[in-house]
This record gives sequence, structure tokens and C-alpha cells, in this order.
Amino acid sequence: MIEGCTPDDILTLPDEYINTLVFTDEPLVVQAGCATILGEFRRGMDRVTLELAQIDGGGEGVLPTLWRLAARYAQTHRLGYVEWVVHAISAH
Repeated sequence: MIEGCTPDDILTLPDEYINTLVFTDEPLVVQAGCATILGEFRRGMDRVTLELAQIDGGGEGVLPTLWRLAARYAQTHRLGYVEWVVHAISAH
């Protein structure tokens, strides 16, 4: 679940809703399962960009779920590809 919705639920939302709340070109905090994600999501002419700054808690299955959701969104909207920008650090 992402913000209480399944990926299928999200894909059925009107484009205007997704454009207003998701593709804001500004950082967002999103709850996915028990993980909290800080990221920015953009839609370009030929791609969807997911820029992830931080994932706290959980994490199991979050990236694969986002991957499948973004790939299905791109395919449905005839976009060429999904671009990932992941800022990863280790506190070890």
C-alpha cells in the first residue's frame, strides 16, 4: 500500500489528480507500507523520474513496488522509460 492505496488504485486515478499531487517537481514524503520515503517524482515528455533521497523503516519490497508502479504508469502513458535517481548513503 502506498498512502493507503494499492498500485492498481493509483493507476486508476485521474491524470489531473496524479499531476497535482505526485508530479509536483518538489520533495514529497510518502508512506509505503511501514516505510517513509522522501523523494521527488517528475513526468517528462518521454519519461517518469523517481528521485529518492531517503527511505526510513521497513523497506522490504518498497523499491520493487515503486518500480512496478512506475513501469506500468510509463507504459500506460506511452512514455519511453523510467529514470531512477537514488541518493544512497550508509551510516556504518
